[in-house]
Amino acid sequence: MKKKYILFIFILLFVCGIDSVFAANICTKEKYNDLKEKAVKIEMNWTLEYDNDDNFYFQINANNVDENLMLFFDGIYYEPKNGSIDVLTPLEGGNTYQFKFYGGYDHPCVEEYVYTKNLTVPKYNKYSELEVCSEYSEWDLCDKWYSGEIKDTEDFYNRLEEYKKKLASGEIVIEKENNNLYYVFGLIIIIIFIISFLLFYKKKKKG
Repeated sequence: MKKKYILFIFILLFVCGIDSVFAANICTKEKYNDLKEKAVKIEMNWTLEYDNDDNFYFQINANNVDENLMLFFDGIYYEPKNGSIDVLTPLEGGNTYQFKFYGGYDHPCVEEYVYTKNLTVPKYNKYSELEVCSEYSEWDLCDKWYSGEIKDTEDFYNRLEEYKKKLASGEIVIEKENNNLYYVFGLIIIIIFIISFLLFYKKKKKG
């Protein structure tokens, strides 16, 4: 009787142990929501890069990525290293990209979709680096992040000639910053300071 009782306890403990293992590996709503909260806090960043042929592209990085999350993008799963993920795919500017995060391999919610982070990458204007843009930096087409279309170099210079004509005719007027006001205000402050100092020194001397 005693042996049967001990065997029963052993089986009960064994079954409970198995249940505990299974329970630990179940993706519960609580565990899923915890992952989602962590995914919301992820920061997506872009960096402008260029290759040896002076072709410009954007490199994407994800920061503050929990170890129990992984990123799926362009057919590749990425696991974080020290809370960071570097996306291998070079991207073009002027688009909004979606980065989907899933439960990590060591988490009960493994490969479960968790959250999508959207990142808008600006369009880089390579023509802004032309030497002529140092003279016409105020022109839209010389803006580093000009979002319009420039077909090619010929198109750029044709439109530049049109812009020059409009400047010459007065159709376009560039308002230059007037620094004289800053000098006047600065001079007034200096004069007030000198007068105040002299009055204070004179009063102190009399006293």
